Amino acid sequence: MIIQGYRNFLDPEAYAAEPVAELSRLYRLVNRVAGYHDKRGALPTNRDRLEERRQATGRTPRGHCRG
Repeated sequence: MIIQGYRNFLDPEAYAAEPVAELSRLYRLVNRVAGYHDKRGALPTNRDRLEERRQATGRTPRGHCRG
C-alpha cells in the first residue's frame, strides 16, 4: 500500500522534511481509498439482501407506499 501511495500521492517536500510522517499519511490515504472501493463493490449484494428481507417481512422503505 505504501508503494502505491508513494507512486501516486507523495508530497516530496513533506517526505524530505518528515519521511516517516509522510509515509504514514500515504498508508492511511491508500487504506481509506481501498476500503471505499471494497465497500462500494459490496453495495449491489447488500441492496439485494435488503430487498429480500423487506419482501420477507412485508416492509417498505419509509416514504414509499405499497401499491
